[in-house]
Amino acid sequence: MSDFSVEELTIARYQQALRGGAVSTRELVLVYLERIAAIDKSGPCINAVLELNPDALFLADYMDQQLRRGNLLGPLHGVPILLKDNISTGDRTHTTAGALAFRDHYAVEDSHVVKKLRQAGALILGKANLIELANFVSTTMRRGYSSLGGLTKNPYKLSGYPSGSSTGSAVAAAANLTLATLGTDTTGSILYPSSYNCVVGVKPSRGLVSRGGVCPISLTLDTVGPITRTVEDAARILSVIEGYDPGDPSTLLRKDEPGHDYAAALDKNALRGARVGLNMGYYAELSPAEQKLADRAVEALKEAGAVLVEGCDFPMMNYNADVAVYEFKACLNDYLGHLSPANPVRTLEDLIAWNHAHADQALKYGQDRLEQCQYRTSGALTDPEYIRALLENERVTNTGILRVMEEQRLDALFCPKLTDLPAFSGLPAVNVPAGLADGVPMGITLIGHRFGEERLLALAYAYEQTACARVLPTYEP
Repeated sequence: MSDFSVEELTIARYQQALRGGAVSTRELVLVYLERIAAIDKSGPCINAVLELNPDALFLADYMDQQLRRGNLLGPLHGVPILLKDNISTGDRTHTTAGALAFRDHYAVEDSHVVKKLRQAGALILGKANLIELANFVSTTMRRGYSSLGGLTKNPYKLSGYPSGSSTGSAVAAAANLTLATLGTDTTGSILYPSSYNCVVGVKPSRGLVSRGGVCPISLTLDTVGPITRTVEDAARILSVIEGYDPGDPSTLLRKDEPGHDYAAALDKNALRGARVGLNMGYYAELSPAEQKLADRAVEALKEAGAVLVEGCDFPMMNYNADVAVYEFKACLNDYLGHLSPANPVRTLEDLIAWNHAHADQALKYGQDRLEQCQYRTSGALTDPEYIRALLENERVTNTGILRVMEEQRLDALFCPKLTDLPAFSGLPAVNVPAGLADGVPMGITLIGHRFGEERLLALAYAYEQTACARVLPTYEP
């Protein structure tokens, strides 16, 4: 077993060590397996990892062989990545979305983002736990829980709030169980757990990253993004997974666009002269400890040279979440209809019936949200209430955040802790750690312009380098 330390390891440091012979991909995978056994499955039992790839060591051996022959497989050569388990993999790991009904399901092929990761040389280490079906089963389901994987714990306060739905991805990144993870976001499912677990989470612009092969919730809100310990690592992952996918029309605007090297554009001085709007519309709702962190974050922006623009105050916008309720039935039925014929659950109605038949295991928290989507909506996306909700959210976005960002000529909008603005507006956002408030992590959110990830990530990186607020998990009870 290698004594190579993986605590706070970055992609750049790993690849430097790999090329220099200080570590092999096989050795790195073994160290992560050891940590998963010691931290995830015993000890504090944080339960972030749902399944390990049984072929991980074989893949590692192949990658090491190729490197010895001088063949670099891509910019993520040998980088172990855990995936939220609603992201399909056409290998010997299951794709379950945390649902018992899908415990025997293998995807027919890789999702689009996984194809791109493999082409870049990444090693799929396994699957991370999540709130079941990305939190669309029950309105009372506990955060971090799935009927298949159980409860994932916050590594900073084991009895505390881990958030979600990309809970396992954020917790695994925070606890150094892998080099990087992928999550999915509909209404905060990357940003929220990243904030509560002291990691970096990127919710990309709508249409930047394909959702092809991902178990869906919403046609208009879903996206896929990286969760890592540093902005630079998130930028490296995003550079690989972005881009046009013929199978996902949301990416059509990227069809003729060149790719980006977001990591190359990072600049610790990017905040100098940048106009950053301060959204303090819900500052009073934060605890005193959280307010101190928010104040410290504003000071870090000022120290880094940002031009702070006051008066950009948004409360929680209370967008009409019925959009997702109406879209879920249509999206899930389409997804299930394309699964292997061996899967007996082919529709949302089938899933509800299966759960009822196995209620003692599958329905600890009920399934009122599934039933609402099945019996309240047509699934045809023609319901007048759906169209009104869609138009209402469009109006709120256009007269709210987009208008303010344009009028104030903002490079980014700063939000202490969390906000619902990114999900419904389709704008990109980055969560960066701000420290611990009474022992619990809190992040800050920076929101940028659509397809402005290059600039946004540079600003987030400059803040990160100034604030230096990421801390290791404490595993407190």
